[in-house]
Amino acid sequence: AALLPCGHPYTTPGDIYARIVHGIRRQQNAAMSMGNLLEGTVLREGARLLGIRVRRNSRTWVHASLPLAATPDALVPGYPALAEVKVVSHWATEEWADGVPPYVYVQAQAQMLVTGRLHCHVIALLEGTRIVVKTLAADEAQQFEIADAVNRFDLRHLQPRIPPPDLDDELVLTVTAP
Repeated sequence: AALLPCGHPYTTPGDIYARIVHGIRRQQNAAMSMGNLLEGTVLREGARLLGIRVRRNSRTWVHASLPLAATPDALVPGYPALAEVKVVSHWATEEWADGVPPYVYVQAQAQMLVTGRLHCHVIALLEGTRIVVKTLAADEAQQFEIADAVNRFDLRHLQPRIPPPDLDDELVLTVTAP
């Protein structure tokens, strides 16, 4: 989503560049760590609400022709679907008022593009009090837009090793001896 017009609230093209080219990631904050801790519980409750079985996932898929990878939170055995879990704080709940926010929608579409799955169950714990489940179908037009954005980023930044203008110097700052 960081490469598309909708953007991403926590990731920039510079963050993506720093991760791929320099192997540098921003540190997790407390909210991200808490989300990881709650993920399994939220996933189980979402699966119960959907009436499906899910299997947690740790595998990363790599697209056959794009520099794009995906590690969905879970898979639905025997069905071409995956699941993505979100733990949403009080401050971000409003983003979910009209459904899945654009950046989460793009993440789900990218995961379906890479894995070849046809559906993604987005399971969100909002404000720690209620679980919302939305099932998204693969969107060919959106997946084409994702592929195009990834190709452009690869050609403009990754291959020539030209950082995007928003690259945070702190992510790649190096100290050399005189």
